[in-house]
Amino acid sequence: MVQQRKLIVFCGPTLTGKSETAWELAGSDAYSKNLSKYWPGYHSQRSVIIDQYRGKYLDLQLLSDWLDGQDVEVPKKGIIRARTFRGRQPAKLVAEVIYITTLLHPRDWKLRKNREILQKLEVVEFPRE
Repeated sequence: MVQQRKLIVFCGPTLTGKSETAWELAGSDAYSKNLSKYWPGYHSQRSVIIDQYRGKYLDLQLLSDWLDGQDVEVPKKGIIRARTFRGRQPAKLVAEVIYITTLLHPRDWKLRKNREILQKLEVVEFPRE
């Protein structure tokens, strides 16, 4: 059975409630993803928030694969216990929804070869009041 997955983008000017809405919907246990390639501290949270995305430096192919129902492993960076070197252990991305907040509409993102992802996004625009 394929897991139902959503990628929801909240876009609009600053101070319009995008981040607050994402956190309200995702819940307090959501994973806050920075824009590095690593997912430190990700422990199978069902919601992920990518806050203040600027339109580049995001692995959109990973997100496209995830939306297509594929099993996706994300790189984690951390210290392996009882050892003194850093280890990288992948984690399965089991989130059901990923929220992205951004000033830019997704059509303005630097997508390169990933234009097909635009059709898979649920975009919610936050107008300035």
